[in-house]
Amino acid sequence: MTTTDLRDAALNLPLQERAGLARELLESLDGSSDTDVDEAWAGAIERRVHEVRDGSVHLIDGDEVHDAIRSRLAAKRQ
Repeated sequence: MTTTDLRDAALNLPLQERAGLARELLESLDGSSDTDVDEAWAGAIERRVHEVRDGSVHLIDGDEVHDAIRSRLAAKRQ
């Protein structure tokens, strides 16, 4: 099987299977996992989830953030 055949077969997979395959292929490019980094990310994620749930952080809607960024960029261009 050539890489072209493999690609064509992969593109014909259902969406979920393609996504899983893509994730596995990308992970294979990253090399070995760094346990310290993984643990740090897991800790940061848990902390952020806790902060959101207990209300100690103020969440801002994505559209609001994008509007603010556009406004600041437009002001700098003037």
